[in-house]
Amino acid sequence: MMKTIKRLEGWQKLWLAASLLMLGVAIVWLPSVLERKALVELAEARARVIADFEKSECLAVRSTPYTQLAPIPAGAPCFEIYIWRKDVKEKLPLILNNVLFPIDAHRREIWFDGAMKGVGLAALGSLLLYAGLFLAKRRTH
Repeated sequence: MMKTIKRLEGWQKLWLAASLLMLGVAIVWLPSVLERKALVELAEARARVIADFEKSECLAVRSTPYTQLAPIPAGAPCFEIYIWRKDVKEKLPLILNNVLFPIDAHRREIWFDGAMKGVGLAALGSLLLYAGLFLAKRRTH
């Protein structure tokens, strides 16, 4: 690997460094910018679930069979637990990790989608940079 890098010309080393930087930015920073609103909403939903699990008033929602629960309006205490139970019914045990799993999975999916958009942009930027540096090099010779 080091031999290959040493054989590169100066403009190719510049292109490689810039491309790796673009790729790093695309994977780490860009998803949080592109998908900020969705990621913030998921973080807030996650915090509400944890808060509902810590409330003693939500113990009845957690322990009563779903079919016996009265509907809980959106935004009311215990709503996050109620809506999860509505979707899942009695298929999974009601523990915090099971309730958080779909939220975390959706967050990872959004992050991955943003990263893939960023990788595409980085690849395009890398290609354009390579072409520009290559043409600039040819003009000087």
